[in-house]
Amino acid sequence: MIKKLTLPLFITFLQVIILTLTHAVIHSFFPMFHKSIGFGLAVRYTGIIFTVSILLFNYYLVFFNKNLYIITCILIGIVSVIPIMAIDHRPYRSLLLIILVFFGFTSSITIQKLKKNKS
Repeated sequence: MIKKLTLPLFITFLQVIILTLTHAVIHSFFPMFHKSIGFGLAVRYTGIIFTVSILLFNYYLVFFNKNLYIITCILIGIVSVIPIMAIDHRPYRSLLLIILVFFGFTSSITIQKLKKNKS
């Protein structure tokens, strides 16, 4: 039972770290030169919403694992709302955030499928 509770927490931690590092590396290769700092708030709030939703999604995968793709699409839509609102100001950065969110949720599904096939 302890393994069922700690494994999703560990997977979420790794996913958030990897996606944050990916965003930082891409940002360092292609820096943004802009006058306003408004998009930084969009990145921060997207990160917070993504962290909470991926944690809940990982626990959902461990305990229920029903209607998987519908819930994934809904959560991707919820997390992508803030980058979509900022797409007029920074279209490529918003697209980058949406792609990272997509890869975060699909990595959870992939990990769950691999874990299920291994068992």
